[in-house]
This record gives sequence, C-alpha cells and structure tokens, in this order.
Amino acid sequence: MKKVVIAVVALLLSTFYSTFSYASNEIKLRATGYYIEGIKTKAELRMEGGKKDRYGNPLRPLQDFIFGSFVSIATDPRIIPSGTILRIREFPGVIFVACDVGKAIRGARVDLCVLTRKHAYELPKYVHAEKIAYIPNIRQYKNYGFGDNIARR
Repeated sequence: MKKVVIAVVALLLSTFYSTFSYASNEIKLRATGYYIEGIKTKAELRMEGGKKDRYGNPLRPLQDFIFGSFVSIATDPRIIPSGTILRIREFPGVIFVACDVGKAIRGARVDLCVLTRKHAYELPKYVHAEKIAYIPNIRQYKNYGFGDNIARR
C-alpha cells in the first residue's frame, strides 16, 4: 500500500510542477482508441474486447476522467509494462495506467480507452508519453490504488 501512495503523491506533484516542461524521457507512441459503449459488429466485439481490463477491473475511459481517478490504456508489455503510470503531453492533468493489452498493440503503440467510436476517431495520431512510476504486481491493489470515483458509472 505504501508503494501505491508514494506513486500517487509523486504523480500528483510531478503533474503540478512540470505542466509546461516536458522531460527528455518521453516516448513517441502511435495512438489508437478502443471504446466500451455503443453498437458493435461481431468483428468489433472480438477486436474491442469487453468492459474489463486484463485483471478483471472495469475499464475507465478518457471521457469519464475526474481528478483522483485514471484512464485505462492498453500497451505492449515489452515496451510499457502493465502497472506503469503515465502522463501524456496531449492530455495535460490526466493520469493513465497501463492495465490492458491487445493483439494489435505491438511496439511503440498505445490504445486509449474511450467511451464511444466517435471519441476514438477524435484522438491524435501520435502522443508523447512520460513514464511516472511503475508498480509491480499492480493487480493486487483494488482500483490500482486510485479512488472508486468513476463519473458516469
């Protein structure tokens, strides 16, 4: 529990103190979006998955982000391991947690969880991510150490 609290405090401090200065350890990633609501074809259902991440927790879309919460993202675990907390320059003040994977997410790619298909098409083509913290065995912490506050659920 101490690791989670320390990671959250570090993340909040770094968000406030470096809003306009970007670190040199940023990674440029190809961004795509996966959505959890709306009508889907059979092919989309197979591709998009369900409403839970790889550990069985509810996905948290970008549109539902509120302070103290996070946004779920899918990454290639070889590039960004599950349990990594990130900040993405294109979305200031938003906290992202790598808690999902996908068959098509290989290499320098990130799949952002969004609410609908329309929101997925509105995402930028590339994003610049900065790793803030890594929490090993993140699945053992309820809500990954963040609050229960989900705006629309």
